[in-house]
Amino acid sequence: MEILILFIQSIVYAMCVFMFIYFAKVIADYRVASIFNVDYQILVSENIAVSLRRAGLYLGVAIGMYAAIEGNSSNFIEGLISEIIYGILILIFLFIAMFINDKIILKGINNDEEIKNNNISVGLFEMGSYIATGIIAYGSFIGSGPWYSSIIFFALGQLVLIAMVWIYRYLTKYDSIKEIKEGNIPAGLMIGGIMIAYGLILKASIIGPFTNWTNDLSSFALSALSGILLLLVFANKAIDKLFLPGSNIHKEIAEDKDLPPIIVVVAIKISIAIIISAVIL
Repeated sequence: MEILILFIQSIVYAMCVFMFIYFAKVIADYRVASIFNVDYQILVSENIAVSLRRAGLYLGVAIGMYAAIEGNSSNFIEGLISEIIYGILILIFLFIAMFINDKIILKGINNDEEIKNNNISVGLFEMGSYIATGIIAYGSFIGSGPWYSSIIFFALGQLVLIAMVWIYRYLTKYDSIKEIKEGNIPAGLMIGGIMIAYGLILKASIIGPFTNWTNDLSSFALSALSGILLLLVFANKAIDKLFLPGSNIHKEIAEDKDLPPIIVVVAIKISIAIIISAVIL
């Protein structure tokens, strides 16, 4: 009987997550209804950019809500209420991230129009952004501390994520945002992949028992800075020398627009982030 009860509870939790993924679809559909029909773009026009945006959004919801399931109370009702609250918060977080993409990070680019026109580079960027947001939300929800600490650490994570993208733009020898607008797929993949990798590092710096604001904020700042140095500086040099000898990552993106090496680079960066996050924990 106990096994059956646990099975039913698991089904209810899974259905709750599915419901919030559907809510994300409904809200996102409504937001762009005057510009294009999402289902038509995916099913009829076979618009890859729209599919990438939606894939990132749905994965972001699931990743963020995984924290609610993992940290569920032994009391089923309390656990379900907690999951619903987290679901509402993650939807708010993801649509804030959408606004940030449109107005701050990709300033000067009409994301919806570019997505409608099947700009895969923008789609990859947005996919990476939503997955990174879900990962940061997961870290914010799973940690202990006062309830408002989740919101504070999520906000800090988003601010640092924006800063990381701008630092990346400064370090490159080309205008990465301009390349994305022009449909440079390796450029979109690179920044989207870096955001996922950086989200993993930020998640690890947020998770853990809450001690006090001074210690926790100092630890977060140290992890954020080390993550930027490792992903944007040292990782590039190591990749150029060890994994893709004779290559230049910036040249591969801006001049050659060569996708295969960038797929390898992004995989290595995410791998490094996974290792770093394990060390932080």
